Amino acid sequence: MKIIYHLILIVSITFLASRKNELPINLKVDNLRCEMLSNPEGIDVLNPRLSWEIKGKHRNIKQTAYQIIVSSSLEKLKADSGDLWNTGKVNSNQSIHTKYEGVPLKKSMKAYWKVKIWANNGKSKWSENAYWSMGLLQYKDWKGRWIGFDYAFP
Repeated sequence: MKIIYHLILIVSITFLASRKNELPINLKVDNLRCEMLSNPEGIDVLNPRLSWEIKGKHRNIKQTAYQIIVSSSLEKLKADSGDLWNTGKVNSNQSIHTKYEGVPLKKSMKAYWKVKIWANNGKSKWSENAYWSMGLLQYKDWKGRWIGFDYAFP
């Protein structure tokens, strides 16, 4: 009887250990940043760097690929239309300082973006939406006059 008990125990442990990599993991992409800021306004970098964090309940989660979509409007982003940039699936573990390489950005432009990742044990859903806006990029874009006295004190 002991032999049968031990045999069932060994088979059960072996079976559960072999299914470890098949267990679904709950991946979430969070804390989206552009130029190390959350939803920055008025950046002056023509190819901003995008970063994100991966959160999950399991240990040893390793990103194997990502996809970034950047759109000119929130509606297009929700429709998964990357009219500014769609990377497609990129096989890479990079999740920090991923350089924007889409349509050239212009002054005062707003860009909405989201990302999803593939990991060693599954893939995430799309992240929450994030955005960044471009500032004034050239000296000639600035309009206005100096505020102050027009003459020096006597």
